[in-house]
Amino acid sequence: MFRFPLRGGSMRPTLPTECEITVVPLPAQAPLGALIIFVINDTLIAHRLVRRSGGRWIAQGDGRRGPDRPLAPDQVLGMVAAAYRDGQQCWPTAASHLMTAFWIARHWALRPVVAVRRALR
Repeated sequence: MFRFPLRGGSMRPTLPTECEITVVPLPAQAPLGALIIFVINDTLIAHRLVRRSGGRWIAQGDGRRGPDRPLAPDQVLGMVAAAYRDGQQCWPTAASHLMTAFWIARHWALRPVVAVRRALR
């Protein structure tokens, strides 16, 4: 377990733009909806695990319209256990389980939109 400063707005409104997160090792099977930590171009990123496909993990920031590129499970370093702002825990909250379901449903609802946008490029 370690703490790490988080910067950026890709997880808003779930996590504030600047907060400190506690990262723990992944359980044997990370649950859908977990906030996972992975590395892209030497940058640690915290996004939500929204689905698995063909042995790959698909993550998406709560503040983003589309998913990240698929991840190999060994790219994932851990998951967020808690977030703090100004020394006070700000996540998880009492509504976190409901919001997790919302973010996963949102990902599935936006899949056709993302597919059309990619096709038009």
